[in-house]
Amino acid sequence: DCPDLPLQLIQFVKNTQEALVVDDLNTDLPIVDDYLQGHQPRSVLCLPMLHQGHLNGLLYLQNQSAAGVFTGDRITVLNFLCTQAAIALENAQLFQILEQHVAERTQALQNNQHILENLLFSMASVTGDAVFPTLAVQMAKALNCAHVLISQICGETLETLAWYTDNQLQAKLTYPRAHTPCETSIQQGNYYCPCGVQAAFPLDPDLVEMGVDSYLGVALRDRTGQVIGVICILDYEAIENIEFARMVLQVFGERAAAELERQQA
Repeated sequence: DCPDLPLQLIQFVKNTQEALVVDDLNTDLPIVDDYLQGHQPRSVLCLPMLHQGHLNGLLYLQNQSAAGVFTGDRITVLNFLCTQAAIALENAQLFQILEQHVAERTQALQNNQHILENLLFSMASVTGDAVFPTLAVQMAKALNCAHVLISQICGETLETLAWYTDNQLQAKLTYPRAHTPCETSIQQGNYYCPCGVQAAFPLDPDLVEMGVDSYLGVALRDRTGQVIGVICILDYEAIENIEFARMVLQVFGERAAAELERQQA
């Protein structure tokens, strides 16, 4: 509600998105408000700043001395300048959004690094049989996921070294490798299913029993590169912060693999 602007005229051009030229306020359009009545400009021009059909701003010019100032040639030049201004405004807005995304991304990476450092510090003094359950508990809390399983290969089956769900460690579980996402993780080195994991592996009844929808797993390898197990997380919906989850599984997977190789030696 600024009294220093012809608001009715500006609103009219904003709605029509078309150039408007008025001389001596000689018009039947509903644009003459208190501002124009008070200032009585001889020439008035209002141009929309358009780019790809989007209105990015308006240009308003007035001349108090003479009518007919805004000729066709001048309007052509001003239209060109308005188009360039609209592009510049849009680029500035996109750059501002990009800067915000970069700042948010940087902050997220810093937060993730801080969390990972804390996790590694909490594992520094853990040894022996306590390694696997401690890894599972810390991963579940850090990644806010429903299930964490660390399993070793036993022929054609997998045996959990640690299984954490429902805020507690579960009893050891032995399950077949075939037709499971863990088998795919072992074959490919890693595997991610963002949703529909039950449909992707219809012959795995444990997925149905768990009621999970997403899966992320990484193969555990010994120093020779031989796959000796798998570490994975499962959730009822999409896994949060998947890039951070991958990093955690990779780092903690190396610790789990080293401990499993030591125990198997």
